[in-house]
Parts: sequence; structure tokens; C-alpha cells
Amino acid sequence: TLISNYRDNAALHVPSGAKLVITDESTGSLNATGGHLAAGIGGNNALNSGENSGDVEIHGGTITAKSPYQEDTGGAGIGGGWAGSNGSVTITGGYVNASATNGGAGIGAGYGWGRNGGKVTITGGTVIANGAGRTTSYGAGIGGGSGNGDGGNVVITGGNVQAIAGDGAEAIGKGNGSGSSGTLKDSAGNDISLIEITLDGVSDKTSVTNIVVDGSTYGCKDVVTIGDKLYLYLPVGTKPTSVTAGGYTYVCYSNG
Repeated sequence: TLISNYRDNAALHVPSGAKLVITDESTGSLNATGGHLAAGIGGNNALNSGENSGDVEIHGGTITAKSPYQEDTGGAGIGGGWAGSNGSVTITGGYVNASATNGGAGIGAGYGWGRNGGKVTITGGTVIANGAGRTTSYGAGIGGGSGNGDGGNVVITGGNVQAIAGDGAEAIGKGNGSGSSGTLKDSAGNDISLIEITLDGVSDKTSVTNIVVDGSTYGCKDVVTIGDKLYLYLPVGTKPTSVTAGGYTYVCYSNG
């Protein structure tokens, strides 16, 4: 457990030019709570320094990163501190819960001044990215912070990804204000959108071992359910056909 005792400092500091790699062999837990003007993992308060966050790779383990509430300006769960942009975040596995309660994104930029969400790539794992920790928090789940924060370049080809936006922000895209949404695509450059699946009878964190989308497999390394749900980002016009979870195979159908 890492807790910053200084409001301007990240719990695990990864500034621009630095790189953090949490390997596939990592099976333990990391809890990182930054100062309220900094990220849990990533950048310090950038208001005076102009610091952006560096590169974060997560391939395994259970990672909880947050910027706690104290004021209405602050950092991302993973990414930039106050007034800081995100560098890059790559998630291929593990269980990641990143939250911001001061106007930063769950994963992406900190609060303010048109900072951007950088590059976020997700190919597997289970990800909860929450920019809506309080009613005064207006960050994207993944992307920009409040104060006209721009979304980043987000690529998703696998994983269970729940992105939760603060008021006026996008789940994946811009924070509250007049920023741009950025891009949300798969690795082939296709536009993607959220498909939410409810699996009857499963409990939280049920292991998912196979996801088939129109005959092709979707990345499911370290994927577990969030409650009884899967949050998949698929190319427009495609649909999931089957999911194997908890040893049972579910045939998917649309209810509307």
C-alpha cells in the first residue's frame, strides 16, 4: 500500500520520460492513493511544473489507484496530476480499479486547462475507470478531466471495461467542458462502441474464459465479471455471439 502524505505528490510517481511495468507474473495487490492534487499512479501536481505523466503498463496483478477527494481540482486515478496530461497507459491483464474524485479522469488527464487523455490501450484484463467519485467530479472514465479536458487516443480489443463518467463528461472521451472527444477505435482503426452483457446467475468476479464476437475471439485474459455484467467495446455493427463464464457457455441475444 502506497499513500502520499503530501497533496502535490503521486503515490507512485511516473513522470514523463519514465516507465512503470507491472509484469504478467505479478499476482499480488498494489493500492496507490495519491495526494489530492496528484494522480494515484502517474503525475504530480503539474500546475507550476507542467509535468505530464509517463508510460504505465499493467500486465497482471490487482491494482487500485485513486486521487482522493479534498478539493474540486485534482489528479487522475492513473495518469496526469492537476493540470497534467496523460502519457500512455497499456493494460493487457490484471484487475485495475482507477478512480478520481477531484475532476480528474479515472484513467487519463488530471483536472483542467485542456489537458488530454494521452494514449490508452486495453487488450485484456478487468478495468473499472471512474471519473465520478463525487457529484462535483466531472472527469471522464477514460480520457479528459474537467475544465475542458480533451479525450485521448483509446484502443480497445479485449477486456471487461467499465468506464464511469462524471456529470457533463463522456465515459470514454472528454471531460466536462468544451474539449474534444478524442478517438475510440480497435487495433484495425474501426470505430467501436459499448455493448453491455448481463449473464444470468453469475456472481461478481466470475472468471470469463472465452468471448466470441461474430465468429472471432475477443481478448479475455484475466477477464472477470463486474457484478453480473461484461462491458465490451466492439466495432459498430458487430455483436457478441457467446460467452463462457464460470464453466458455462452463454448464447448472447439482443433485448432491443
